[in-house]
Amino acid sequence: MNIIKKLVRKAPQIRIALKSMEFYFKSLSRGLKFVAKMNSKVCDTRDLMIFGWYGTETVGDKFILLGVIYSIFKSHENDFDTLNIISLDVNVTRKTLIELDDFVKTYSSNSEFKSFLSKFNVVDYESIYSLRTNTTYVLGGGPIMDDPILVDWWLLSEKVAKIESSKFYILGSGVGPLSRKICCLLSKSLIKNSNAKLIRNKSSLLDFDYKEVIDPAFLVYFIADKLHEGKFRPDGRLSINIRSIPFQYLKSSAAQDSNVVTEFGKYVRAFLVDTPCVDSISYFTTHQLDSTPDSVLCNSVIIKTLESNNSNLASVVESAQQEDTVSSVVEELLQSEYVIASRFHGVVLALICGCKVSGLDYGVKSKVCGLYESLGRNYPDSRTFEFNGYSNKDFLSLSDSDILSMVKQKTGPFLDLVNSK
Repeated sequence: MNIIKKLVRKAPQIRIALKSMEFYFKSLSRGLKFVAKMNSKVCDTRDLMIFGWYGTETVGDKFILLGVIYSIFKSHENDFDTLNIISLDVNVTRKTLIELDDFVKTYSSNSEFKSFLSKFNVVDYESIYSLRTNTTYVLGGGPIMDDPILVDWWLLSEKVAKIESSKFYILGSGVGPLSRKICCLLSKSLIKNSNAKLIRNKSSLLDFDYKEVIDPAFLVYFIADKLHEGKFRPDGRLSINIRSIPFQYLKSSAAQDSNVVTEFGKYVRAFLVDTPCVDSISYFTTHQLDSTPDSVLCNSVIIKTLESNNSNLASVVESAQQEDTVSSVVEELLQSEYVIASRFHGVVLALICGCKVSGLDYGVKSKVCGLYESLGRNYPDSRTFEFNGYSNKDFLSLSDSDILSMVKQKTGPFLDLVNSK
């Protein structure tokens, strides 16, 4: 009986230990697989291989990919004979390229870039095991974090570093979250091996020179010049970038009474009181998980909060879009004057589309908080779901010359990769 009690008390530690063992087993398996499948290939052509988390794209990831491709276009347009994206799911990334192609055809007047984008091929993840001469490998935009796939990326960077005619670039990836010592070591070595080190957040892990940049999705602002005409946008419309609610806030059957969810509704209500010109509300999503029942719950709480304040807007709240495509999000944002965004790329895309954006997230040290800071703005506590007052003085807009100049400054390194060779 005492043994059982001890095991019950130690259950959390045992669970953590088992997860660590599973993580290290998967990492070791990936490393052994990489070494076993690794092959060298002498290429007469000059090839580009973009890789990362592609095959699992959210709307934000799709715009990251478009930004990375634009970076290559501006700095290496004529340097490659073949243009490839390595994908974990070829069909998903092919669909992404179709969406991006449609977006660029609609909103960009840059015919050369349209032609460049159309030349990209999607190749299976197995291509990462082929070490090629005359090839530039680009880790484009995704986070460098605790995941067994990090072993593949590190091994690739180690091997490419020994091929004189090949290059390895990191374009706009973030560093973290990293909690495991081995992942910290691999990440540091991976970045150090790179010929171009464009990192989108400060990291105490990096004790060598690198360039701190903004998210590559911001490059879409310079691609889609037709978005800036502003002729589609009626005044007085608010769009809310909803998100699924973290598990810890949904423990009880009375989840709708959770402080965090309810405070989201209070935040919206406070915004409406402060912004009386809003005459309609709608929702958009930037992540498939945001169309789950968690988010429907979040919507219902917002509506109930509005109704409790006798808001005449409660009856005109529209349901969230179920399909998070590039076109559906952009079309929603082009009809909106204001946006309350609870996801990082909700803020980014709303800015690109010319909206006035208020970022909102679950913690002060969140990704949205980091974005505010990188744009030279403070992120007060009232911007979190732990509601303690509202002020719209920190609204973001690219019509603000200070913010736009910061975006231009921090996207500059993407457009000057030639100097990173």
